[in-house]
Amino acid sequence: MLFLFRKVRRKMLDDNKVTNYLLYALGEIVLVVIGILIAFQLEELREDYVNEEKEIKHLKLIRDEFNYNNEQLQNARVMHKFINGSTWWLVEHMPLGYGHLNSDSLKYHLARTFGWHTYDPSMSSIEAIINSGSLELISNDSLKYLITTWKDVVEDYNEDEYILQDLYNNNYVRYFQENISLRDFVAPWSLENLESLNSFKCENVILEQYEHRLLVLDEMKTVQERLDRILSLTESELKKKEAY
Repeated sequence: MLFLFRKVRRKMLDDNKVTNYLLYALGEIVLVVIGILIAFQLEELREDYVNEEKEIKHLKLIRDEFNYNNEQLQNARVMHKFINGSTWWLVEHMPLGYGHLNSDSLKYHLARTFGWHTYDPSMSSIEAIINSGSLELISNDSLKYLITTWKDVVEDYNEDEYILQDLYNNNYVRYFQENISLRDFVAPWSLENLESLNSFKCENVILEQYEHRLLVLDEMKTVQERLDRILSLTESELKKKEAY
């Protein structure tokens, strides 16, 4: 092909057809430029296809991770509500140690207030996406923002949870460890056994647990809203891209 072009150019020059030669040369340049543009366009289309495939892969990882995180959040909510249900029963029946309560019910609800469950969502996928610079492949700007700020939302929640855990370990559990024998949970309780439940300190540690757990449950609503929004946008993006 190049030989043919050179042959044509040489013939025009030999025939002294300068104008025709210039027009021909210009046409040749235009054809070369068009060829380059087409090559660039094809390469751009190929890159767009590769990036979209990567985006779909990342969206699926995000969806799977946040579905798991949603399950963990439900488990944490159930546990906190379970504990606070019995804590509220204790609050409603204060003072606890005057013999007006059924001892089995008291044991039952008191025992249910001991337990702990933390919310520790997985972040491995989104951290890998962010650290690798692949977050830019996510075309939805709202989703990108929600993903980058997800860790902050979880840390805000964990801060309240850590405060509650500290109060639980250092105030609630310690009080009962120091004032009630474990034998009382298996032996019939008497008024003498329950004397320590009559104190203001006992009422305070129970109320403290109840109120702070309510704060944790309230903060959990913010986490749930953010999680739901991320899942909703992720599913919407996947449906659009997989429809093409």
